[in-house]
Amino acid sequence: MENLLKKLKIKKKYKIDLTVSKAEFIERLRENTVIGDPSALFSGFEFFSSTNKMFKGIIKSNGFLIRRYRSGVMSQMPTSARGKIYEGSSGITIDTEITSYRSIFIFYYIMLIVIYSVLIGAFFFSSSNPDSFVLPFIIFHAFLMFFLPIFMMRRSVRIFSEDISVRFRALYGDNFTNMILVE
Repeated sequence: MENLLKKLKIKKKYKIDLTVSKAEFIERLRENTVIGDPSALFSGFEFFSSTNKMFKGIIKSNGFLIRRYRSGVMSQMPTSARGKIYEGSSGITIDTEITSYRSIFIFYYIMLIVIYSVLIGAFFFSSSNPDSFVLPFIIFHAFLMFFLPIFMMRRSVRIFSEDISVRFRALYGDNFTNMILVE
């Protein structure tokens, strides 16, 4: 499953190097993060609250799980970043995994397969003479329903990875060394 998500570009792994101490990184990240559950279940209510913080999530001494704090209407899938922090001699290295995949999509795709199998089966086994445009419409609709979420997740991962790069550069300035995509 992990390889499929990487091939679909729904999950990306990055290695971020910073020339700051682990304690300073965690302190600055906490200053710019609303501490709380990063799940997107109740994120619709965040629109009504005001804060100048960039992320929402959980920050521990050895890692973090964050997502963008919703401000205004966002047309993206909920995307999160999970990172592990390693301290070295010249600073810290953060192994970050950015994904917008949720396990609910397994149920979504199983339901799509069942529904479209029934629709196409009913088309072929119906006793009446169906219109000729019905089957192409069903196939086109199925194509959209199967692949549109994948493209939306890819877009969300791409935008969030760019956003993390920009935000970390803004937070850490010259201490931000690089952000490398790990395959």
